[in-house]
Amino acid sequence: LSVSASDVDKTYDGNAYGVTPTASKDGATITYKDADGNYTLSESPVRTDVGEITVEFKASLEGYADAFGSAKVTIAKRPVTITAEDASKVYGTADPTFKNASMSGHVDGELTDLGLTVSRSDAGTEDGEKLGNHEKVLSISKSKEELEATYPNYTFTVTPADFRIDVNTTGLTVNADNVTKVYDGTAYGVTPTASINGATIRYKDADGNYTLTESPTKKNVGSKTVEFEASLYGYKSVTGSATVEITKRPVTIDVGNAEKYYGTEDPSFANATMTNQVGTELKDVDLSVIRSNAGTEKVGKYPKVLIINDKKAALENKYKNYTFTINAGDFE
Repeated sequence: LSVSASDVDKTYDGNAYGVTPTASKDGATITYKDADGNYTLSESPVRTDVGEITVEFKASLEGYADAFGSAKVTIAKRPVTITAEDASKVYGTADPTFKNASMSGHVDGELTDLGLTVSRSDAGTEDGEKLGNHEKVLSISKSKEELEATYPNYTFTVTPADFRIDVNTTGLTVNADNVTKVYDGTAYGVTPTASINGATIRYKDADGNYTLTESPTKKNVGSKTVEFEASLYGYKSVTGSATVEITKRPVTIDVGNAEKYYGTEDPSFANATMTNQVGTELKDVDLSVIRSNAGTEKVGKYPKVLIINDKKAALENKYKNYTFTINAGDFE
């Protein structure tokens, strides 16, 4: 009489496994060794969790010497894969809510308390907010080693995911108000404001490139369009424009009234007065006064005959930043 059984090798699946001995003679009774070392068990001891047991058994049959044997039951760790999913955001915005990691290979109904919430390992760091692909930063909170210590029937493959930060194409804007000034001898530019603090503003140069650190200006009468660009790390650069318009400065020249008695010479007329000019810019304007109807000697009042030598058109042609109002004087 003899008895034998094959070793049993299984991957953990939550089931209990024993051995199945076979005697060489039909009708033999097989019993299994108990914890006290006696062959009293009618069914094979089993193994459910990862590990190994040796099952010893005995075959008995009348007329034959008892036969003994043993076989091993080995339960191997069950492989489980936990995989995070790639994610992205645009620069300057909050991280999205990451999808839970997926898990496969586990026994149904088990590992229900395993946390699959995904977080970003470089969140809140300077490098963590740089543009581009951040490799393998999205994962669950537990490491492979921690999981295997908690769930000894499993071996884990934890696959982290990448997180990408893209250029923000809409978050940055820039604008400036148009500037309208009456000519005052000062050069005026524009003052752009970006929507986000820290943006660098440059102005377009004569070659069409945004290289100037200060606004081009306009001093004399006319209009100028200033183009500018705002740039900031992480954001798409944006452009804008505004105009500087300088209007003519109004100047008034007033000629005083004068009089004389009939039969006398015309008096020396006082120079006209000029107001609202900038500084000494119009110092060359001839303000001496003449009588347009000189030689007329009839008694009476002659309206608006006291004038200066220059006409309004001539003055405005020479001094293009000004418009002139000339108020002639009366002579009586």
